[in-house]
Amino acid sequence: MKIAWILWWIATIFWGVVAIGLFVFALMNGLNSEMEWYKFTFLMIGIFLVPIICQVVWLIINLIVSKNFRENQYN
Repeated sequence: MKIAWILWWIATIFWGVVAIGLFVFALMNGLNSEMEWYKFTFLMIGIFLVPIICQVVWLIINLIVSKNFRENQYN
């Protein structure tokens, strides 16, 4: 049970570090025009939308499984 939570936190931290790294990289290279900001925003959404959805689904499943595990442990 704990391994699922450890893996969830590792994946969450990984995607957070990648997002921060991309954001800093983009700021260092300079997004001068409004069009570049739009492209960067849609790129970030495109890259991170699926992993965020997977993380939320994984979190919900972990919560359900841990709740059922605790209920079965007391019965």
